[in-house]
Amino acid sequence: MRIPFKTIACTAAAIAVTAGALYGLHVLEKSLDQDIEAGHLRFSGNIQDAPPLVVLSTTALGSFRGIIADWLWYRSENLKQQGSYFEMVQLAKWIIDLQPNFSGSAVYLAWNLAYNVSVTTSDPVERWRWVNAGIQLLRDKAIVYNPEDDGPYRELAWIYQHKMGHVLDDANVYYKNRLAKENTAVLGTSPDIAKLAEGTSTKDEFLKKYPADSPIWSCGYADFDSLMAAFSAVEPAALPPTVAANDAKLRAELDNDLRSLLTRSRLKLDPVRMQSLNAKYGDLDWRSTESMALYWSSIGLEKKRYGKEDKNLRRMISSSLLESFRSGRVLMTDIEGAEIILVPNIELADAALKAVEDNFEYFEERKVAAAKTYRDTKINFLQEAVMVMYNYGQYTKAQEYYDMLVKENGAPRNAKNMDDFVLNDFAERVDFAIVKNIQSIITGLLFRSINFLIYGDRDAAHANERMAKMIYDKYMRENSSEEKNRLPEFQRMKNEITEQCLKRLPDKAAALLKRELDLEKPKEK
Repeated sequence: MRIPFKTIACTAAAIAVTAGALYGLHVLEKSLDQDIEAGHLRFSGNIQDAPPLVVLSTTALGSFRGIIADWLWYRSENLKQQGSYFEMVQLAKWIIDLQPNFSGSAVYLAWNLAYNVSVTTSDPVERWRWVNAGIQLLRDKAIVYNPEDDGPYRELAWIYQHKMGHVLDDANVYYKNRLAKENTAVLGTSPDIAKLAEGTSTKDEFLKKYPADSPIWSCGYADFDSLMAAFSAVEPAALPPTVAANDAKLRAELDNDLRSLLTRSRLKLDPVRMQSLNAKYGDLDWRSTESMALYWSSIGLEKKRYGKEDKNLRRMISSSLLESFRSGRVLMTDIEGAEIILVPNIELADAALKAVEDNFEYFEERKVAAAKTYRDTKINFLQEAVMVMYNYGQYTKAQEYYDMLVKENGAPRNAKNMDDFVLNDFAERVDFAIVKNIQSIITGLLFRSINFLIYGDRDAAHANERMAKMIYDKYMRENSSEEKNRLPEFQRMKNEITEQCLKRLPDKAAALLKRELDLEKPKEK
């Protein structure tokens, strides 16, 4: 039977088209594979510490994961429009579980919860719930699944620094209180981070150090889980009084080991890294938003996922240090979350200055326009540092920064010396200060007042306190209409600073201060 030429030609053409299509698919697949490798989008099934359900679902579903994830995205956006936020959080977790190596989804979803969803309510407690949900998505999932990806670290640090640390959100004071409370519950009121870094880091390491015949197991706690549950049941965490009651050394060591483990499991902070940052920059207050931002951005900067540093993480590190210097020490928190007193962490001044100088050199070397910004930042910092150091009685350090300022930018206008500069700058800052800066000014004056009392100079002490009260009253008259701009009661600020000074001062100085305070009290009739 003879086959028509037309049939042969059509068949040959079809074969040629099919072959061309297959070759095109091969080329396209190869290109897509390269993009997937470059973007780290292929799921290998080998995620460290991933729940079994995540590994099972991502492996079993194969390519259908993308289709299901797309539907969940669509459903999530609909729920957002409807205001069904609780279900939306669960869908966000499922989306991340289906696409564990695509950190972009986690970054977007966390940002959506922390910024968009949170502001749909005016209740600070509700707002905190959504901001915290965003933090948990990044910290407990995205970073666990993508430990070498700098994206989740950057977004997590940004939420701490910007959403919680700044004063733009009306609930920012509540955020700061909740963070301080949660971290204090684990770390205690005055943690020794260097000692904490020496504690056990895993459950296995703990059980090896305290075997079955250890005296710690003879007090009613049969295993590690029951002991840890008892330790973490109170705030701040503490050992039950019956555990190793007659061995103070053993109790102290056991307390440190359990606290080290709890820091890792609940706060997701590594005490070794915390101590490393303390050693590098100065003693950070690990209850503050700035310390959290510094912690996560410093890890992200090390990752260099695409072979180079993320400039935003570099900026965040210097910004965190600057903000920590300005108001990075938590002096007082409020049970209701409505008030907080933040004071400068003056130990971080040199580290903040160096970070700004390093950024200037980094961007200047790369011919980036941001270099000029950091030179201006340095000038502004030096001006501020002179004021803060002067206020807190660090006159030698204030003079050191003033000399740097003159060398860097020339003598300030209408200032013959540092005292003239402080007087002029002081008046200007009071007129234009935001709530965080005004707290620094007021607490600095109260601190100086207390120091003058210790030295018996009551006139100078009262003058500084009166100045602090005048500034407080002026600020509250002009700014107290908005909740986020209000300050705690003046007397409460004074009492908290006095208590902190009594705790930190040497015994002799504390005794002198107590005597002066007693003399100030009105005599009983």
